[in-house]
Amino acid sequence: MEIGVSMANTSYAKAQLVGGENIMAAARIHWIVFLRPLPYLAFGSLLAWASISMKATPDNVAPGALISIAASILILVALYVGLSSFIAWACTELVLTNRRVIAKFGFIRRKAVEMDMRRVEGINLDQSILGRILDYGSIEVRGTGGGISPIPGIASPGSFKRVLDQRVSEVVDGAVMSTGD
Repeated sequence: MEIGVSMANTSYAKAQLVGGENIMAAARIHWIVFLRPLPYLAFGSLLAWASISMKATPDNVAPGALISIAASILILVALYVGLSSFIAWACTELVLTNRRVIAKFGFIRRKAVEMDMRRVEGINLDQSILGRILDYGSIEVRGTGGGISPIPGIASPGSFKRVLDQRVSEVVDGAVMSTGD
């Protein structure tokens, strides 16, 4: 069963696959991250409009200039937040293979965590009310000796968790069956 593999960036995970390992599911950051810059952009645009509409007089130049500077700063912050949101969206991978869970974060400074399926102890899913409505949330995979950092803003986290739970059960059942023989 594949979840979002066609939409998710799996280039790092594909490069890490070993013989006989297949990608079973992949998750992508939800589009909601692109809404982060909107408050800065809206307020900056409002200030820019206010500074343009102010009538400058020879003795009253400073307030319009200060509002223009504040508007420029807010618009630059919106661009920075938008770019960082895009980088997070494009460069975060959460992939489930038939053998392990792979999470990769970052663009210039990369952090990758891989966990063997036999070491998975639990999977946490955290969704706000808005997250339930728009189908996004955070996934955290807990394992023996540590865990994968929470990955916030994952699209369809419940579907990913179901596939991961199923695969962990199969691995545990297989291990129990093989030790019982």
